[in-house]
Amino acid sequence: MKREGKKEKKEEEKYAIIFIVEGDTEAHFYEHVLNIFELKQKFKGDFKIINSKGVSKIQNKGLNKCRDYIKTEKISTAYVFVCYDNDVFHRGQKPPLDYNKLKKELSEIKGIEWIGNIVAIEQIEDWFLLDLNGICTYLNIKAGKLIGTGEDKLKQLFKKAHKVYVKGENIDNGKFIKDLNKDLLTKNMQPQLKKIHGIIASVSIVNN
Repeated sequence: MKREGKKEKKEEEKYAIIFIVEGDTEAHFYEHVLNIFELKQKFKGDFKIINSKGVSKIQNKGLNKCRDYIKTEKISTAYVFVCYDNDVFHRGQKPPLDYNKLKKELSEIKGIEWIGNIVAIEQIEDWFLLDLNGICTYLNIKAGKLIGTGEDKLKQLFKKAHKVYVKGENIDNGKFIKDLNKDLLTKNMQPQLKKIHGIIASVSIVNN
């Protein structure tokens, strides 16, 4: 009589693409990007946006939240994007984020397969302002003359509409971001979108 060996149950591979972002504004933006480009439907895995609640908190809070998520959700393979503004490196002598150090610490977390960054030049608000007409329509104002950084310009536009724009905070529940023009984002975010599509394609090949 043939003796049957005990079969070991193989755990199913679980994939995730993780975005570690600065604050509420950025979380709304990347959620919008995932939706308008239908990236969630193309990926056989989870998308997770980790809100660090401040660029200076990405280094520790973002790292710890990422580690906890991978452990809790039992993610076997994770691809991590660290998302921040380029202008953080122009603020004084010591920037609030050391990307190379963070990348090294992330690489030590079991399950993380790849780490990259998405850098808004100079600020994420500059991407919003690509669709200046759309923002003005949402606020029901005319742009007029705008000066300063992308953040400064957003503040000026919101002030005209008797509203307050605060970087990183939950502004109108992200509604003005949801109306941003897809074609303008496609044209100007091509390198970033290419990275995400590349990961989705590689995981799809693995899963087939």
